[in-house]
Amino acid sequence: MSAKEKESHGAGTWGLRLLELVSDLIAIVQDGRIVYANGSGARMLGFDGPARLIGRTLADLAHRDYADLLTPEGLALLASEEGSVTLKLAGHDGTELDVDLTVRHLGEGAGGYMMEARDITQSKRSAEALREREGKLAGILDGVIEGIVTISTDGRIQSFNAAASRIFGYLPEEIIGQPISRLMPEPYATEHNMYMERYAKSGRTWIMNVSRELSGRHRDGSVFPMEIHVSELRQGKERLFIGVIRDISERMKAEERLRLSATVFETAAEGVMVTDDDFKVSVINSAVTDITGYPAEEIVGFKPPFLNSPYQDEKFFLSLWESLMRTGRWAGELWDKTKTGERYAQHLSISSVRDEQGIVSQYVMVFSDITQRRLDEERILYQATHDMLTELPNRMLFLEHLSKAVERAHEKGSRGALLFLDLEGFKLVNDTLGHDIGDFLLREASRRLVHVSKDSDMLARLGGDEFSILLQDLSSEQEAVEMAQTIIESMKPPFDLEGYEAFVTANIGIALFPDTSDSPQALLKNATAAKTRAKEQAKTNYAFFTPDITDAFNERLAIKTNLVKALDRGEFHLLYQPKLDMSNGQIHGVEALLRWRNPWLGFVSPVRFIPVLEETGLIVEVGEWVLETACRQQKAWAEAGHPEIRVAVNLSARQIRPGLADMVDGILRKTGADPGGIEIEITESLIMGDADLAAQLLKDLSAMGIPLAMDDFGTGYSSLSYLKRFPLDTIKIDRSFIKDMTAESDDAEIVRTIITMGHSLRRRIVAEGVETTEQLAVLNDLECDEIQGYLVSPPAQPERIVDMLKNPPGPELLQSIGAAR
Repeated sequence: MSAKEKESHGAGTWGLRLLELVSDLIAIVQDGRIVYANGSGARMLGFDGPARLIGRTLADLAHRDYADLLTPEGLALLASEEGSVTLKLAGHDGTELDVDLTVRHLGEGAGGYMMEARDITQSKRSAEALREREGKLAGILDGVIEGIVTISTDGRIQSFNAAASRIFGYLPEEIIGQPISRLMPEPYATEHNMYMERYAKSGRTWIMNVSRELSGRHRDGSVFPMEIHVSELRQGKERLFIGVIRDISERMKAEERLRLSATVFETAAEGVMVTDDDFKVSVINSAVTDITGYPAEEIVGFKPPFLNSPYQDEKFFLSLWESLMRTGRWAGELWDKTKTGERYAQHLSISSVRDEQGIVSQYVMVFSDITQRRLDEERILYQATHDMLTELPNRMLFLEHLSKAVERAHEKGSRGALLFLDLEGFKLVNDTLGHDIGDFLLREASRRLVHVSKDSDMLARLGGDEFSILLQDLSSEQEAVEMAQTIIESMKPPFDLEGYEAFVTANIGIALFPDTSDSPQALLKNATAAKTRAKEQAKTNYAFFTPDITDAFNERLAIKTNLVKALDRGEFHLLYQPKLDMSNGQIHGVEALLRWRNPWLGFVSPVRFIPVLEETGLIVEVGEWVLETACRQQKAWAEAGHPEIRVAVNLSARQIRPGLADMVDGILRKTGADPGGIEIEITESLIMGDADLAAQLLKDLSAMGIPLAMDDFGTGYSSLSYLKRFPLDTIKIDRSFIKDMTAESDDAEIVRTIITMGHSLRRRIVAEGVETTEQLAVLNDLECDEIQGYLVSPPAQPERIVDMLKNPPGPELLQSIGAAR
């Protein structure tokens, strides 16, 4: 062997030895069969030596998934690729090996391929395990509710879990690699780099390794509260910062609600108590002490004070517990007392609180002091059901009691009576002395009624001067009569009205129940009708309701209803009754008398409608119409050649008020009537009220040139003092004295006295109601100045008055009695 051959052989031997040392599989493949394999490679495949591999086809080692690659064609393709490919080989025992395979051509002369396979099974499995662990870790990180963000030392985001995405609103691909300052509001965003530099130098920062509450910034720029814990992670020389973030918006809201609830609990005006299931108080707020006066130590541990309220009965508490057990709640109002014993009202609501098993564990009680409201309600109720002037029950409350009384009368088979009364004379006082004095009279009258009524009787003021008394369980009608008589007697003494003396009379209607009606309204109507009858008969001043009274009452009601529109509908007219001058038989004056004809009622007597005008106050408006109509008639007669005719007009008590003179003056100017042609007639009772006002009004009228006459003289009070005080021109003797003058010497003497006294005071005297020549003769002998009555003429139309002016009946009448004046 030559040296060169030896050298070559030595080199080949060393090469083979080196191949044996390589842990990878080194094989030479020719014509698809292995012609060489190193020992390490054979052992890698599970063979005990290379001999077992030599001669095998490469396909015997191929994994079924890669068989196509280990064919001659596949080897040629792999040899043309640079680098290695990863595939699987099948070991001797069937095990699978992951290898990195590199295939190279041996050259043009040698043919075949050299194949190098490196076993990467273990490393691949480790990598897969690592990836699996990373996947699990990523899944865990994405499953936690806290946001987890890793940050590099230069402040850029390295990872961003799902929770962080939910919290901040960024997708990982949008935010990874971005500066962490994008997640911070000012001033933290601007100052972040400074914090990082300070930590790099000193290793200390205020946020590291502690939980802090800071503000974060959402993707939309909105700021929210968050809790963050930052720690440092070192991987070799690499340093990362891990931030664990929790959105605490809801917690902050909950805490705020708790703070607010605590504030509300402690500052609430309502008292709040919480008890255990045994109703023992566990906690209270300060309002409980403010309302009840009990400090906490006297309530906590004990049952609520309201359970000891002396104002609630057993039935109340049984109802409370029943509702609480059945529905879990109760609400209502009750009276209790404070620690000092003061009575107060509270509105209380109780609610049960149940645990997870549905068992009552606590009770919550909320109550407020409603004392003032209850007092206000009681006051309002009192005002709604009582008359404020007399403090008696009013119509509403009376009718309510009357309804119950009727029901009881039916149930018990008993009887009762409703007494309805008014005060005759009240309206005169009210109109002349004023409402204050009228109110005083009503109060005094109510005191007398209270004094004579029994505790079992119900007394009420229905309005105006109308009162009612309810009597129950009567043994006989006589009891009602006796009560009516007692009331009438109680009103007889004069009333001292702050210096004025007034007399009033009680007129009483009595309706029995359930005899006459079951309806409270009907009973009141019946008693009212009976009262009207009592007033008309003027004997006993009381009357029982009987069915026939209904017609009269309904008639009066119809009169009252139709009077309201009578003036607007032109239903009134005036008649004129002449006055005869006894000195010459001529007619120099007439009295205007109001008449009413209604389309439905026909002609209505003045006796029936004048009192209703007075009662309703319509007399004021109608009185002005009468005065204006009379003035126009006087003006018409004067222009027709009879200026001497003087028209007398009666004034109502309701017209005696400030402004009367202005009203009269206005009508005189409007109609153009001569003031001397109009005479105003007043009655003594009309001026008995406010005498000072009446004196001034009459002086004003007299100053205007209007003659004044005192009508119905002799029927009132203090006649002489009035004649002296008031500027009267004429005195009219009431017809009641003229009627029986020829038969009763007393009446004749009264007439004589009035005429003599009047003449001595330089007053003209007119006798009213003259109907016979005998009366005319006596009056002529007594030198009466004028007469008025049916003997001369009944009230007549204006045309008839003109006829009498032309052909006066006076001379013939005077001649019939031989008058020679």
